[in-house]
Amino acid sequence: MYEEVVNRYSEVINSHCEQCEFFIKILSDYNNFKTEKKQSEKLNEFIEIQWKDYISEFAVDGVEEEIQEALAKIVIHNIIKRRFTIDRIKKGVKLC
Repeated sequence: MYEEVVNRYSEVINSHCEQCEFFIKILSDYNNFKTEKKQSEKLNEFIEIQWKDYISEFAVDGVEEEIQEALAKIVIHNIIKRRFTIDRIKKGVKLC
């Protein structure tokens, strides 16, 4: 199902990943998210628990709730992973 959603809704996913307000809200929520799990498991736990907080962003007429859930999870994952990539690049070129 993941591949189907990514292929069919790639424009929606990309546009949400690039919306500054949405991007900042997710990153802020993620940074404030407390967990007892290892750092490496934090992302998946955050997505599983918090995705419903963002579902209104994906409420599109004619799109099934299951697809909206998948979209929300994919976008949240992509936004946070992109942030990790930016941080690694900054460290690699000694900008931080």
